[in-house]
Amino acid sequence: MEPSMNIERAQSTLHPPRGTWSAARVSAIFVATLGWLAAGCTKVPEPAAAREDPARLTVSLFKASVDRPPQPEIDALMSRFRAVPKSSPDWPTLAYLAGELHRNGNRPNEAKAEFRSLAVWAAGSPEKGPYGDGWGGSGLAAVALWRWLQLLNSADASPEEVDKVLEVARTLHRTRLVVGMFHSSLLPAIPLVEEESARLLSHVLWKAGRPEALAAFTSFLTIDSQGTREPIDDEIVAAMFARDLATPERLELFRFRRQLGYTTIEQVKAVAAERLHDLWRNERAPADVRAEAIYEWANHHRRSQQRKREVLDRLSDAYDLVGGKGRLAEKSLLLRGMVHNSVPPRDPENFFADLDRVSTLFPGSASAAEALYQMGMERLFGASADVEAGLAYLAALRGMANNHDRMDSAYFYPAIALIDRGGKPDLENADGLLAEYLDKMPNGPFRLRSIFWRGRIAEMEGREEEARSHFRSLVTQAPYDYHGLRASMHLDHGSDAIPMVLPPEGSPTWNRLRSAYRESRPDAALADDTPYHARLGAAMRTGLYAELLRISNEIGPRFRNRVDNIPTRVLDENRLMPAVAILLSLRQDAMAARDARSSAENWTAPRIVEPKIL
Repeated sequence: MEPSMNIERAQSTLHPPRGTWSAARVSAIFVATLGWLAAGCTKVPEPAAAREDPARLTVSLFKASVDRPPQPEIDALMSRFRAVPKSSPDWPTLAYLAGELHRNGNRPNEAKAEFRSLAVWAAGSPEKGPYGDGWGGSGLAAVALWRWLQLLNSADASPEEVDKVLEVARTLHRTRLVVGMFHSSLLPAIPLVEEESARLLSHVLWKAGRPEALAAFTSFLTIDSQGTREPIDDEIVAAMFARDLATPERLELFRFRRQLGYTTIEQVKAVAAERLHDLWRNERAPADVRAEAIYEWANHHRRSQQRKREVLDRLSDAYDLVGGKGRLAEKSLLLRGMVHNSVPPRDPENFFADLDRVSTLFPGSASAAEALYQMGMERLFGASADVEAGLAYLAALRGMANNHDRMDSAYFYPAIALIDRGGKPDLENADGLLAEYLDKMPNGPFRLRSIFWRGRIAEMEGREEEARSHFRSLVTQAPYDYHGLRASMHLDHGSDAIPMVLPPEGSPTWNRLRSAYRESRPDAALADDTPYHARLGAAMRTGLYAELLRISNEIGPRFRNRVDNIPTRVLDENRLMPAVAILLSLRQDAMAARDARSSAENWTAPRIVEPKIL
C-alpha cells in the first residue's frame, strides 16, 4: 500500500459505527440539523396569513403553558386548537400543550382526554403508527403517556381504560421516537419520565387488581435509579415476596445495576459499585444474583489498570457461579478476554484464548459475533497482525445469522485490509466484498465509504471511467460527507488527490464548498414533505426553536445539573416541562427527518453548517 493512502484509510476506519445508531452519530446528526435550524431562523420568509397557522398557534399555546393566563384566554386557544386536524404535522405538539394547559387549570378530565388522544394516536398500529413508518409519530407521546398515567393513578380507572393504557404503553415503548426521548448520551434526555411511567403503570394495574401488576413492577425495578418507595410499592413488593417472585437481594441487584449503568453522578456510581460488590459477597443470595452483581462491578472497573487482576478474578467467579452456562457466562468470558488485551500489561495470548472459547462454547450468540469481530480486527490491524487469520475470523462473522451489529464491519474491514496489502487478487476480492455489502445492505452505515473505496480500487487498477462513475454517484448522494468530498477531489485531480488533506484553493471542489457556505444553501436544503421536516421548519420559522434553546441553555447553570437528573417534580414546579419535552421531541424529529429518505439533502446537507456553530 502506498504511504500517501494513509489519510483516506485512516479517515475511513476512524470511529467505526457499531450498528446503525452510535452515540457519536446521533449527536452529530442532531448538532448538524439543529445548526441548520439556528442558522436559518431569520432566512425563511413568513407565509401569507390567509388562515389559522398551526405553527403560530403552537407558539401561543406554549407561551400560555408557561405564563398561565386567565381561563377565558385559554378557552379561546382551545377553541382554535379544535379546528386543527390530526393530519397537521403540528397536531401532536398542540395536543400535548392542550393537555398541559388543562392540567394547569385543574381540569383533570379534559387533560386526561388530550393526553390519552395523543398517546393513542402515536401508538396507531404496532407495525405502522400514524405516519406509516412505525416510529411513533412524535416523541411527545412519551410525555403524554406519563401524564395520562399520572391522572389515571390519581382516580379510579375503568377496566376499559386500564386495558387501553396497557396496550398503548406496550406499543409506544417499542417505537423509535418514544425510546429516543428516554436514552441520553452526549445530549440530555428524560429517563426519569420513563421510570415514573413504568412505576405508575404498575400502580394503575395493582389498583385495578390486574395480574400484570407484578410483572410491570418488576420491569420498573430494572430501570429504577431513585430507589424511593411509596406505600403501594411496599404492598407490591410484599406480594412478590409472598409468591416467591423476587428476593430482597434481587431487588438490590436491580436497583444498583441501574444506578451504576445509567446515573451520570460519579459518587452515586461509586456507591452502587461497592453495594454490588457486597451483594456478591453475600453467600445467602442466589448464585445468579451474586454472579450478575460481580459482573456489573467488574464491568464498571474494566479500564482500571490498578484493579486489572481483581477484575479478571471476579469475572472468573461470575462465570463459575452460573456454571459456565447462559448469557451471563458468555458475557463474563467475553469481558475477561477484552480486559486481558485492553488494559496494560496487554496479554494477547489469553485474549485470544478467552474469545476463542466464547465463539466455540456459545456459537451463534451476540457474544460470539463480538468475539469474532474483536479477534479479526486484532489480527488485521492490531499488534498481533496476521492478515490471513483476521480474514478468516471476519469470514466466519459474515457466515453467522444477521442477529448482531457487526455485519457491516465483517464486509468493510476485510476489504480495507486487502486494499492495504495491495496485490491484484487482493483488490479484486476487496471490490467483491464491497459490492456484496452494498447489494445486501444498501442503506448500511458503511454505504458511503464502500462506494468511495470501490472508486479507489477502480482508480488503482486503471479503470478510470468506472472510478469516475463511483465518485460521481457518491458526490450526487452525499456532496458534503467526508467521503463525498474525497470523491469530488478525485474527480478534480485523479490519484493526485490521495495525499491532499483539503481541496486545493481554487479547485472546483473548493469553489463549490465556498459558494455553498457563503450562500448558506444547506440552511434551507433540509426540505421534504414529511411531518418531521414540517415540524422542524415550523420551529425555525416561528422562532419557537430559538426560545426553547434559550430556556434549555439556562437549565444547566440554574440547577447545576443535566436535565437527565432533574426530578420531574422540579421541572413542573418551575414550568419547564413543556420546553424540555418539545425541545427533545424536535431532536427526535431532526433524526427522523434525516432518515426519512436517503436523499443528498437529508443525509448530508446539514453537515456544512457545523463550522458555523462550532
